[in-house]
Amino acid sequence: MGGQCQRCGRSIRAGETIAVSGVGDRCYGCFNEEMAERLGVAFDNTSLQPIVLADHDDVRRTFEIRAMLVPTGHAMIAQKVPYRRGGYRFEVLGDFEADALELFKRLYQKMRAEMNVRYIERTEHGWHLTDRDGLVGRIEWDEDTDGKTPILVVDGKALSWDEVGRMLMTFEGFTLRARVEDSIEVVGGLLAARRSRGRGNGE
Repeated sequence: MGGQCQRCGRSIRAGETIAVSGVGDRCYGCFNEEMAERLGVAFDNTSLQPIVLADHDDVRRTFEIRAMLVPTGHAMIAQKVPYRRGGYRFEVLGDFEADALELFKRLYQKMRAEMNVRYIERTEHGWHLTDRDGLVGRIEWDEDTDGKTPILVVDGKALSWDEVGRMLMTFEGFTLRARVEDSIEVVGGLLAARRSRGRGNGE
């Protein structure tokens, strides 16, 4: 179910509402405007239209582009629609006063690069790794297991932990090297500044 922004009155779909404690529901645009006023920053609240981008199988996917002012900068997210469990999702983080179109260019580059790569393929025996012999995916909550194990979103497909395990059994006896990284590409903002200071200190 959706709702209504209690600032501008616009009807908003489920997943587009931000509940602000003691204030009420806000659409993303109004939330950004209020936060920018509080923080004293010139946030570029330019609204961007949905885009269509083909994946590695040349299947056209529609994405909504959403911007949000967060404590560490200007976050811009591309979310595949319609919304379902798993699916493609991309995010970049820039400076508080980053130009929205410039930030979108970085987001678009990230989307094209990642959607052109295929890590898994379906065979008559189920999902298997491609000849890359590697796997990159986004960890998400699995409601079927009440969060006891995750789902892994690979190539825009939600895989259960059991499906991931069956793929790995093809490599029984091999060594698995796993690394967990943030899904957000940091191109500016406080996180980038902290990393830059860390490198300066030899960290």
